[in-house]
Amino acid sequence: MSSQDIRWTEPAKFNRMCLIIAHALLVALCWTTPVLNKAEAAEFAPPTETQARDGLQKAIREAMQKDRRIRVSIALTGKAEWMNLVKCDDNRIFFGLNGSEIDVAWNKLTPEQWVAASSACASAQPAGGTLLLMVADYYLAINESQKADETIYKALEKDPALRAEAALRWDWLKKNKKETNDKSSAKAAGSAASPVPPATGTLSRAAILNELTDFSLAGRDRRLGPDYGFYHKDQTEKFPEIFMPPGKEGIKGRQYQRGGPWSKEAGDYSSTQGQILYVADRGFSVDRVTVLEMSNNCFSEKPEPPWHGGFRPEPASKSWLQASGGNPGMPVFMARGMGGWSNSGVIVFSSGLVGVAGTCTAKGSEPTLLLPRNKIPTAISVTNKNEFALITVCDVETMKGQVAVIALESSAKKTGFAHEWPEDHPGLANVAVFTRMKLLGFVDLPGIAAPTGICAVGDSMLTRLNGPDGNQGMLRQFDLSKASGRESFGNGNNAHFCSRCGFAIAISKHEGKAAFIDLQPLFQKVHDMYFTSDENYRKTLDAGPEPGQWPYTFEVDPSWKPVVVKVLDHPQPTAVLASMDGGKNARAFIASQDGRIGMYQVGGLATEEPALPQEISCVGLVQAGRNPVCLAYQKHSNDTFMAVSRGDREISWVRFSPKGNSVEIVRRLRDSRLLDPVQVDAADTHGIETTLITVADFRGRKIVNYRLSELNFATNGGAKFGMGADGKAEFECGGALEFPGSPFCISATNVN
Repeated sequence: MSSQDIRWTEPAKFNRMCLIIAHALLVALCWTTPVLNKAEAAEFAPPTETQARDGLQKAIREAMQKDRRIRVSIALTGKAEWMNLVKCDDNRIFFGLNGSEIDVAWNKLTPEQWVAASSACASAQPAGGTLLLMVADYYLAINESQKADETIYKALEKDPALRAEAALRWDWLKKNKKETNDKSSAKAAGSAASPVPPATGTLSRAAILNELTDFSLAGRDRRLGPDYGFYHKDQTEKFPEIFMPPGKEGIKGRQYQRGGPWSKEAGDYSSTQGQILYVADRGFSVDRVTVLEMSNNCFSEKPEPPWHGGFRPEPASKSWLQASGGNPGMPVFMARGMGGWSNSGVIVFSSGLVGVAGTCTAKGSEPTLLLPRNKIPTAISVTNKNEFALITVCDVETMKGQVAVIALESSAKKTGFAHEWPEDHPGLANVAVFTRMKLLGFVDLPGIAAPTGICAVGDSMLTRLNGPDGNQGMLRQFDLSKASGRESFGNGNNAHFCSRCGFAIAISKHEGKAAFIDLQPLFQKVHDMYFTSDENYRKTLDAGPEPGQWPYTFEVDPSWKPVVVKVLDHPQPTAVLASMDGGKNARAFIASQDGRIGMYQVGGLATEEPALPQEISCVGLVQAGRNPVCLAYQKHSNDTFMAVSRGDREISWVRFSPKGNSVEIVRRLRDSRLLDPVQVDAADTHGIETTLITVADFRGRKIVNYRLSELNFATNGGAKFGMGADGKAEFECGGALEFPGSPFCISATNVN
């Protein structure tokens, strides 16, 4: 039985069948389980007019059986009047007016009357969004595309969980938009064949929702924007082929590229693992991979499936499926704190589920959180040391762009992890073996309806922790219930270990806006609660999910809610990044689709001084490759970051200096293997000294590793290896790992 056949079944089974349809279509769009594949999902077609009317009739009858007080504004005898839906049978429906009944044969109802009665029933039901979609299908059946488009939006407003069903209909509208009178706002969203986004400010509410909820391959491709083929029509350009060393056989089939021969003694083991998000052909779309590995005198610089701990799908997917009722949706994006060791990353799904994922040795208790159903998530960032996750959302009820603020906790009391706080300290710097998350509230983004990116930072990059004896210490050594423990971080020798201020930048590509947000209220509140008086610290012991328990929601305590300081215009912003070390020299970087990257001074946002809007301005520009869809940190560097330019198939290294506000491209990587680079991540390299990056190749359906510097087995004998066949090249390709889909996000960390 097709999905269309199911949709028009008898009323007793209607709700249950619609849930089945919604589940199947969400699966097809979001690739969470292999129930339907993409081809099947793409076969949506509106019902015939007869089918549509039959379905509405059954739905109206079911609604009237449940509620005898449904009122409808309907024109039966001239102008529209408020009437009651009294009763109905197989042939007629009865309306009550001033004590009298007016009966109309079902087959005599006009289109306006069908819509009025159906919409009234939808308004009377908590789950009326499904019935509104049926009204939209009726409009499609009678060739009223504009009204269908508007009704789809209303259905999604009523029930955001129907975003996958809505996306199917918008997709059909785009493919069948040749009617001359069709001025559907769905057309404004563009098409998969045209990667150029709509002009700034032209997106309608329906088009915004279509853009933000389309998680098909075409939808993701459209959000990423113009690719190499768009800018290079002839595609005759010759790319270099970077040298890739041949693989060598280690133990039990495990390969390596540098070092060797394999030795029985493991030596100082080191590896980096993380998650790859991709648009899967079918099945779940988050995998765990090993980015690099050093052991037994061998170094693997090629990404590989982990040899233990789980690969496909990511092992944490079990907790995500359970928390979401079996359907977390499509991964939107993932982030880790980049200012220190971050064992787990935070991932947000299209359903509003927020989850975490770690490595084979560090995963925490895998907490989850569900955003309210009316919030569509679009991007995520995690502050330097995993204190907070900030997620941009579109509120479909108010059509406002917002930032959700989530406090993160990593507690050794719950996990026994040796490097973590001995008690529950949500909101404090940690090493991301997460045990709890709490949604604090939302920050409105003035003038922005559809945010598309965010970067949030604190002002501390300090990694050394001074123990009570003055030597290198660990968080587990500090008891904040004691004055000495609090003093160490308050004004003592660890006073700069935790951030006291910070800022975030949220961008909107379609609206050409960037919002600068002051995070000092967040960090200052955390500092005051944990590191000052015994009275304040004791308040943190009453931690829990209730609004009045620590950490407090913004409704209970608005004093620590972040503040939007300035919203400014920036043409078609595609990516954003902020420096993490704070102070007056802190800078923010916003890329535009044309390849320009603007450097912004942020004034008091990165200090404990007042944040003044007039101090925020663009002070430098540099031209990178076109459509830079990703700006990424280069680990162990405070003056250089990376830009991934999809439009020119290249990775650029951008160096900046606050002195003179200079910004320049200092290095470029282009390789014939990279067909469609869209994201890059710099690897942790504990135990070895080198610089290695991993690139997501969207259309190439793979991730690729590149080494940028000499390899030194620093803690494993000191052997050194250059790059290239002669050891003197600028880059070396470590190898690639292919995927059953299109990768778009990488987030990895050192394995404990």
